[in-house]
Amino acid sequence: MNLKSKSSMHVFNIYKADLNRSVNRMKAFVAGIQDICTIDYPGKISTLIFFAGCNLRCKYCFSSDFLQFSEKFLKDVGDLKERVLRNQPLIDAIMFSGGEPLLQERALINISMWAKGKGFSVGIETNGTKPRTLKKILNMKLLDFVAMDIKTCLEKYEDVVQVNTQISKKVGKSVEILINSAVDHEFRTTFVPGLVDVNHIESIGKMVGQDKWAWQRFRYDLGEILDKRLIGRDFSPEDFRRFEFLSKQYKNVILRY
Repeated sequence: MNLKSKSSMHVFNIYKADLNRSVNRMKAFVAGIQDICTIDYPGKISTLIFFAGCNLRCKYCFSSDFLQFSEKFLKDVGDLKERVLRNQPLIDAIMFSGGEPLLQERALINISMWAKGKGFSVGIETNGTKPRTLKKILNMKLLDFVAMDIKTCLEKYEDVVQVNTQISKKVGKSVEILINSAVDHEFRTTFVPGLVDVNHIESIGKMVGQDKWAWQRFRYDLGEILDKRLIGRDFSPEDFRRFEFLSKQYKNVILRY
């Protein structure tokens, strides 16, 4: 066994000990659970767990009501597992979304290890700002699918996510990690009128290479959107025809409108 394998095994054993302790002593910030979901984990029926708390403030975010680590979102990890088990006859996967799940590393790993032990596939939606944590969990073989948001081209990232902490470098590193990993994954870009549009496609396309890349439509009616000035905005039918035309230039693009 090489040094890297020993290190990964040591980390795994630490969290295995966590798993064997009373689960009621561990809590997680969870904003909600969707018991049955057929969309977020492609090809599988999953229970979708929304972790509260995020390190970005994207202008078009429709989950703005649970961006904070508020005490009202604290849930017992044991209760979450019982909720998932009630869905077991109908689901074959667990999908973590947010917020940003990788900000709650210990709870995420604990639930993922438990889920793998129960025979579930495990997926995660991430903003890509925690490359070290992402790499650690991938090395522990706990993820079967990763969906990573690409908010815009790296040059414009801070303008969209409204933070300035070298986020673009971290995102670029996460993209590199996923491209070089063996885990099933896809990149997702939400196009937003006046914010993220066709002018950014070429630059983002160079980042993701030939990996799966989903183009998603901006929706302002799914929740409490952060920037109220975006309410009511949408692309024109002509814009959508242009998106469809451009998508044909990329064999790896999936249109999700």
